[in-house]
Amino acid sequence: MPHVINPDWVKVSVNQDSLAYEGTMLLDYLIPRWVTYFIYLFLIIGPPLRSHYIHLRFFG
Repeated sequence: MPHVINPDWVKVSVNQDSLAYEGTMLLDYLIPRWVTYFIYLFLIIGPPLRSHYIHLRFFG
């Protein structure tokens, strides 16, 4: 929704026959982008690493 209100935040380009969306996100004004990436990685990789199943830990 913020990108509808302010379309200048989104820059679309073609990158090797695919669309690449770059620009400003709403959280960029609150926390740095690298912190957002770290939180995302923790939420994706963390649960499989804490699993009791060894195959799922290997996936994480």
